[in-house]
Amino acid sequence: MTDRTLVDRLLRTRGSAVISAYLGLPNDPTEQRGVPIRLEEQLYQAGIDPRAAPALRRDADTIRDAVAGLYDTLRNGVALFVSGEIGLFEQVWLPRIVPDRVIVGQRPYVRPLLATQQRCPRYCAVVTDHQHSTLLIASADGLWESDHLVSPGVRKPNFAGWYGLAEYTVRNRAEGLVRRHHRHTVEAVENALRRNGCELVVVGGSRHSVAEFRTVLPRHLRERLAGSFTTNPRVATPAEVRRDADEVVDRWNRERQRRLLDDIRAHAGTDAARVVSGLTGCLSAVNERAVDLLVVRTHDTAPGVVCDNCDLLAFEERTCAICGTENRPVPDVYEEMVVAVLDSGGTVEQVDSDAPVPGHPVARLRFPVPAGG
Repeated sequence: MTDRTLVDRLLRTRGSAVISAYLGLPNDPTEQRGVPIRLEEQLYQAGIDPRAAPALRRDADTIRDAVAGLYDTLRNGVALFVSGEIGLFEQVWLPRIVPDRVIVGQRPYVRPLLATQQRCPRYCAVVTDHQHSTLLIASADGLWESDHLVSPGVRKPNFAGWYGLAEYTVRNRAEGLVRRHHRHTVEAVENALRRNGCELVVVGGSRHSVAEFRTVLPRHLRERLAGSFTTNPRVATPAEVRRDADEVVDRWNRERQRRLLDDIRAHAGTDAARVVSGLTGCLSAVNERAVDLLVVRTHDTAPGVVCDNCDLLAFEERTCAICGTENRPVPDVYEEMVVAVLDSGGTVEQVDSDAPVPGHPVARLRFPVPAGG
């Protein structure tokens, strides 16, 4: 199941009480003993205590049992979505530590999952030299070897013969074999992208090998190239490749965020009517289904209300301003905005909590909306 397919399925899931639990999983054995304690704190804060409904307590026990079996997983985090009422149990590994949180709602709480997938896109890491290439696919589910290519070897290019003629011949043959090896590697990368749904490509190897390989990348792969790193392909372990490639993807993400915020500022300067900022303005734009791009910080949350009849979002009004139906409280109105924007065909970007977002949150609109909605 692809990351996007999972999120789409979770967004379609509805029940009277769905528990969403996010937990960080430390690799240090001395810290792992504290995970159940942290889970109990989050369950209590979410209102799941001995006075809670029996069905909710049973779902909480399911989560406790699942967490008890997660030791020594060498994973950074996990998300659990549980509702016995509708037969829901979904366990999702997370490649990054996320803040502990338990949310009870009518559907899974997906915002931290979306943010993690955005920061950790599935990518293909290519570690190559003049004769060997190893392809590794990295995602939230882990890292596994996809392919390993070995091309025919050649003599050293400084091999000399009669008056250097043999050296010239061997050098040309060596260069031809290297180019052929790189072309075969490109074909393997293209196949890996198709099979595994990778979004990015990262290249590793010696400086010379990386530079050579980049020259043979076709345009559609250059557009997906996140960057490169220097390593010794003969001795680098998969864990070391993952570490170095993750750093490249982190830099790519930070640069993407910077360009995104620069674009928002440019739109605000040239067409202010198409950019709104602040929670009140963004809520109004979301209610009008006018948001093309919503930018929120990852860890910002705020309580709010939603009308189950017309999906209108608000802060704390008891009844819907449109139909008069009693509003339902929600623990995080940012989550509701994110889901509403995705449902209406818009895009959501969750940026780092310290990112300089102008007038956070901020939205770029498809069309202007009246002030105050």
